[in-house]
Amino acid sequence: MTRLSIALALTASLMLLAGPAVAQGLPEPPAGLTLDQAIAKALANNPTIKAAKAEVDRAEGESATTKLYPLRGVAANIGMNTTVPPAGAIPAPAAGAWVTLNLGDLLSTPAQVQAANARLEAARQNLRATQLAVVAATTEAYAAWITQQKLLALRSDAIKSSQSDVLVVQRLFGRGTATISDVMKARLAVSQSQADLVQAEGEYNRSWATLVQQMGDTAWLANSKAKR
Repeated sequence: MTRLSIALALTASLMLLAGPAVAQGLPEPPAGLTLDQAIAKALANNPTIKAAKAEVDRAEGESATTKLYPLRGVAANIGMNTTVPPAGAIPAPAAGAWVTLNLGDLLSTPAQVQAANARLEAARQNLRATQLAVVAATTEAYAAWITQQKLLALRSDAIKSSQSDVLVVQRLFGRGTATISDVMKARLAVSQSQADLVQAEGEYNRSWATLVQQMGDTAWLANSKAKR
């Protein structure tokens, strides 16, 4: 067996072990997905943005309740006079009410409100920074996905081209104008193109999974669990 035939056999064996690159469980890419659509999905569904929005909501609630800080120590009492005064005496008040307010809480309220507002503004700034980071990451992931999509198409075309070359060389070999070595080289080129396609499929699936992650698409996770 020649070195060329050994290399051809090894390549075929590796392809059988590798198998087809299939994105298990991943959702199918929507037809004609644009960058603007991908960014819109990410801004609406990305888990990191959702967590930042939840922090803003919490800070807004804290800021609103801090304005009522002095009322946390308020105490109220109501008293009623049930004693009947003697004849001719001045009657005592029938009832009274008292409200007690903690002076320390009252004086510290402005500082508490200022601190709560500062935390709210920090949460809002963090949300903006998170949104910008997600937009940048989504743009990068989308570009990588489009690149891998085009590369995958090129790899598919390369296989068709190399298969056509095999047919041409085989005809030439039948006419005696090509050698067996030429035929083996052509077949090896087909095997190499198929191996390149398998690798391209893997890279494409990885790039799509990254974009799905940025867009925050998690519905397919429940479907994957249900199939188990």
